[in-house]
Amino acid sequence: MASGALAAAEARSFTVWGDIPEGCRNVPLVAGIDEAGRGSVIGDMIYGIAFWPADADAEISRLGFQDSKTLTPEARDKLFEGLKATGRIGWVIRRVSAEEISAKMLLRSAVSLNAMAFDAALGLAKGLVSEGLMLSKLIVDTVGDPERYRRFLHDGLDGRVDVVVEKKADATYPVVSAASIAAKCSRDASVKADALKARCLEQA
Repeated sequence: MASGALAAAEARSFTVWGDIPEGCRNVPLVAGIDEAGRGSVIGDMIYGIAFWPADADAEISRLGFQDSKTLTPEARDKLFEGLKATGRIGWVIRRVSAEEISAKMLLRSAVSLNAMAFDAALGLAKGLVSEGLMLSKLIVDTVGDPERYRRFLHDGLDGRVDVVVEKKADATYPVVSAASIAAKCSRDASVKADALKARCLEQA
């Protein structure tokens, strides 16, 4: 594939930041990362990160976040709106477009879905650091081998962040559940928008 075509595919991916709460500045943060869309045959892969002050982890964890896959769309939407309304929880989503996924998997030296997932997660974590936020602990729901993933993130963050990577972390750690909800709600909105665009084109 020509480099121009790959660049065009990558340009369809993007990152969206929610507001960074003032309470998340100049204090150690705990963050969680999860994804939505990885197992789907349509649409994009969305990675989400949620974060809040480490010293408020127990308190905020009682707000009732759960693995998004166990919730109805209505319950997910309600929790996502509640997450945004607290003024204490930050969130960011990274959309890896279907075009980028296809383009990279068709390269002569193909990029695996796991490798793209690793890069998306690291990019989100580095984004917090680049904003001057004090990321102290990162918890991630694994894809592939948890220890390999943990080392990749730990090294990519220069060994300065306590990284935990586990299977089913989205069901165990509320901060990962919150990230799961942000990712799933964002992907649902993306799929609905794409479906509406397709219907409009059919009727044109």
